[in-house]
Amino acid sequence: MTAISGKQSARTPANLPLPIAASASKIALPIAEGLRFERIETIRYLEAAGNYTFLHFSSGERLLVCRTLQDMQDRLAAPYRFVRIHRSYIINIDYLNRYVRGKGGYVVLEGDTSLAVANSRRQDFLNRLERYFR
Repeated sequence: MTAISGKQSARTPANLPLPIAASASKIALPIAEGLRFERIETIRYLEAAGNYTFLHFSSGERLLVCRTLQDMQDRLAAPYRFVRIHRSYIINIDYLNRYVRGKGGYVVLEGDTSLAVANSRRQDFLNRLERYFR
């Protein structure tokens, strides 16, 4: 018997983002000068800017990264507490202060930042809140 398997390991295509390990507390952010490493829990929300994304941090800093909002959403998927509330915004539920009802409504984050919740994303957002606050 041989210990060598004929199976080759799965390869990730270079153009796909690598998933973040479940234990990772930092994320590599591609910026114009290279990579910047930030703690995931300090990200308050993300804002679309065409093919780029602005990250807004708890310190008040705003950083432009060379990734789309969809790419950032994929990279910040479970187990993190990020939820897409609009085609232009993803929020970190840990920084949520208030949700105000309306057609779609809006959220107020720590620091008095108000962001619209798209009517089409409202139900998913409310479901995520229900699971988060159980």
